[in-house]
Amino acid sequence: MALPLLVVSAPVLAVFSENEAVHKVLVLLALPVALLAIFTTPQTRSRPLIFGMLVVGISLLLAGAFVEALHDYETPLTVVGALFLSGGHIWRWLSPATASEA
Repeated sequence: MALPLLVVSAPVLAVFSENEAVHKVLVLLALPVALLAIFTTPQTRSRPLIFGMLVVGISLLLAGAFVEALHDYETPLTVVGALFLSGGHIWRWLSPATASEA
């Protein structure tokens, strides 16, 4: 039901996406959600590789948004960071729980 509204509002949203502050605000909104998901899920904390992927993903998002020296690499950092986060979450969802995590 929201798809037509999203399609109609896309040009307006595109104008706002050019603003540097939008990326920073979105990262700051995503940060507490990601940290909550990482640190409150036993399956994540007990698997170092998944935990590492998620931490690297958040770090890349933060670096892309807030490290001015990396401004020229903002888009690649953001894309790779999002891929690390989504990959870590998918890996956690697909991998079976061990007896100590159940």
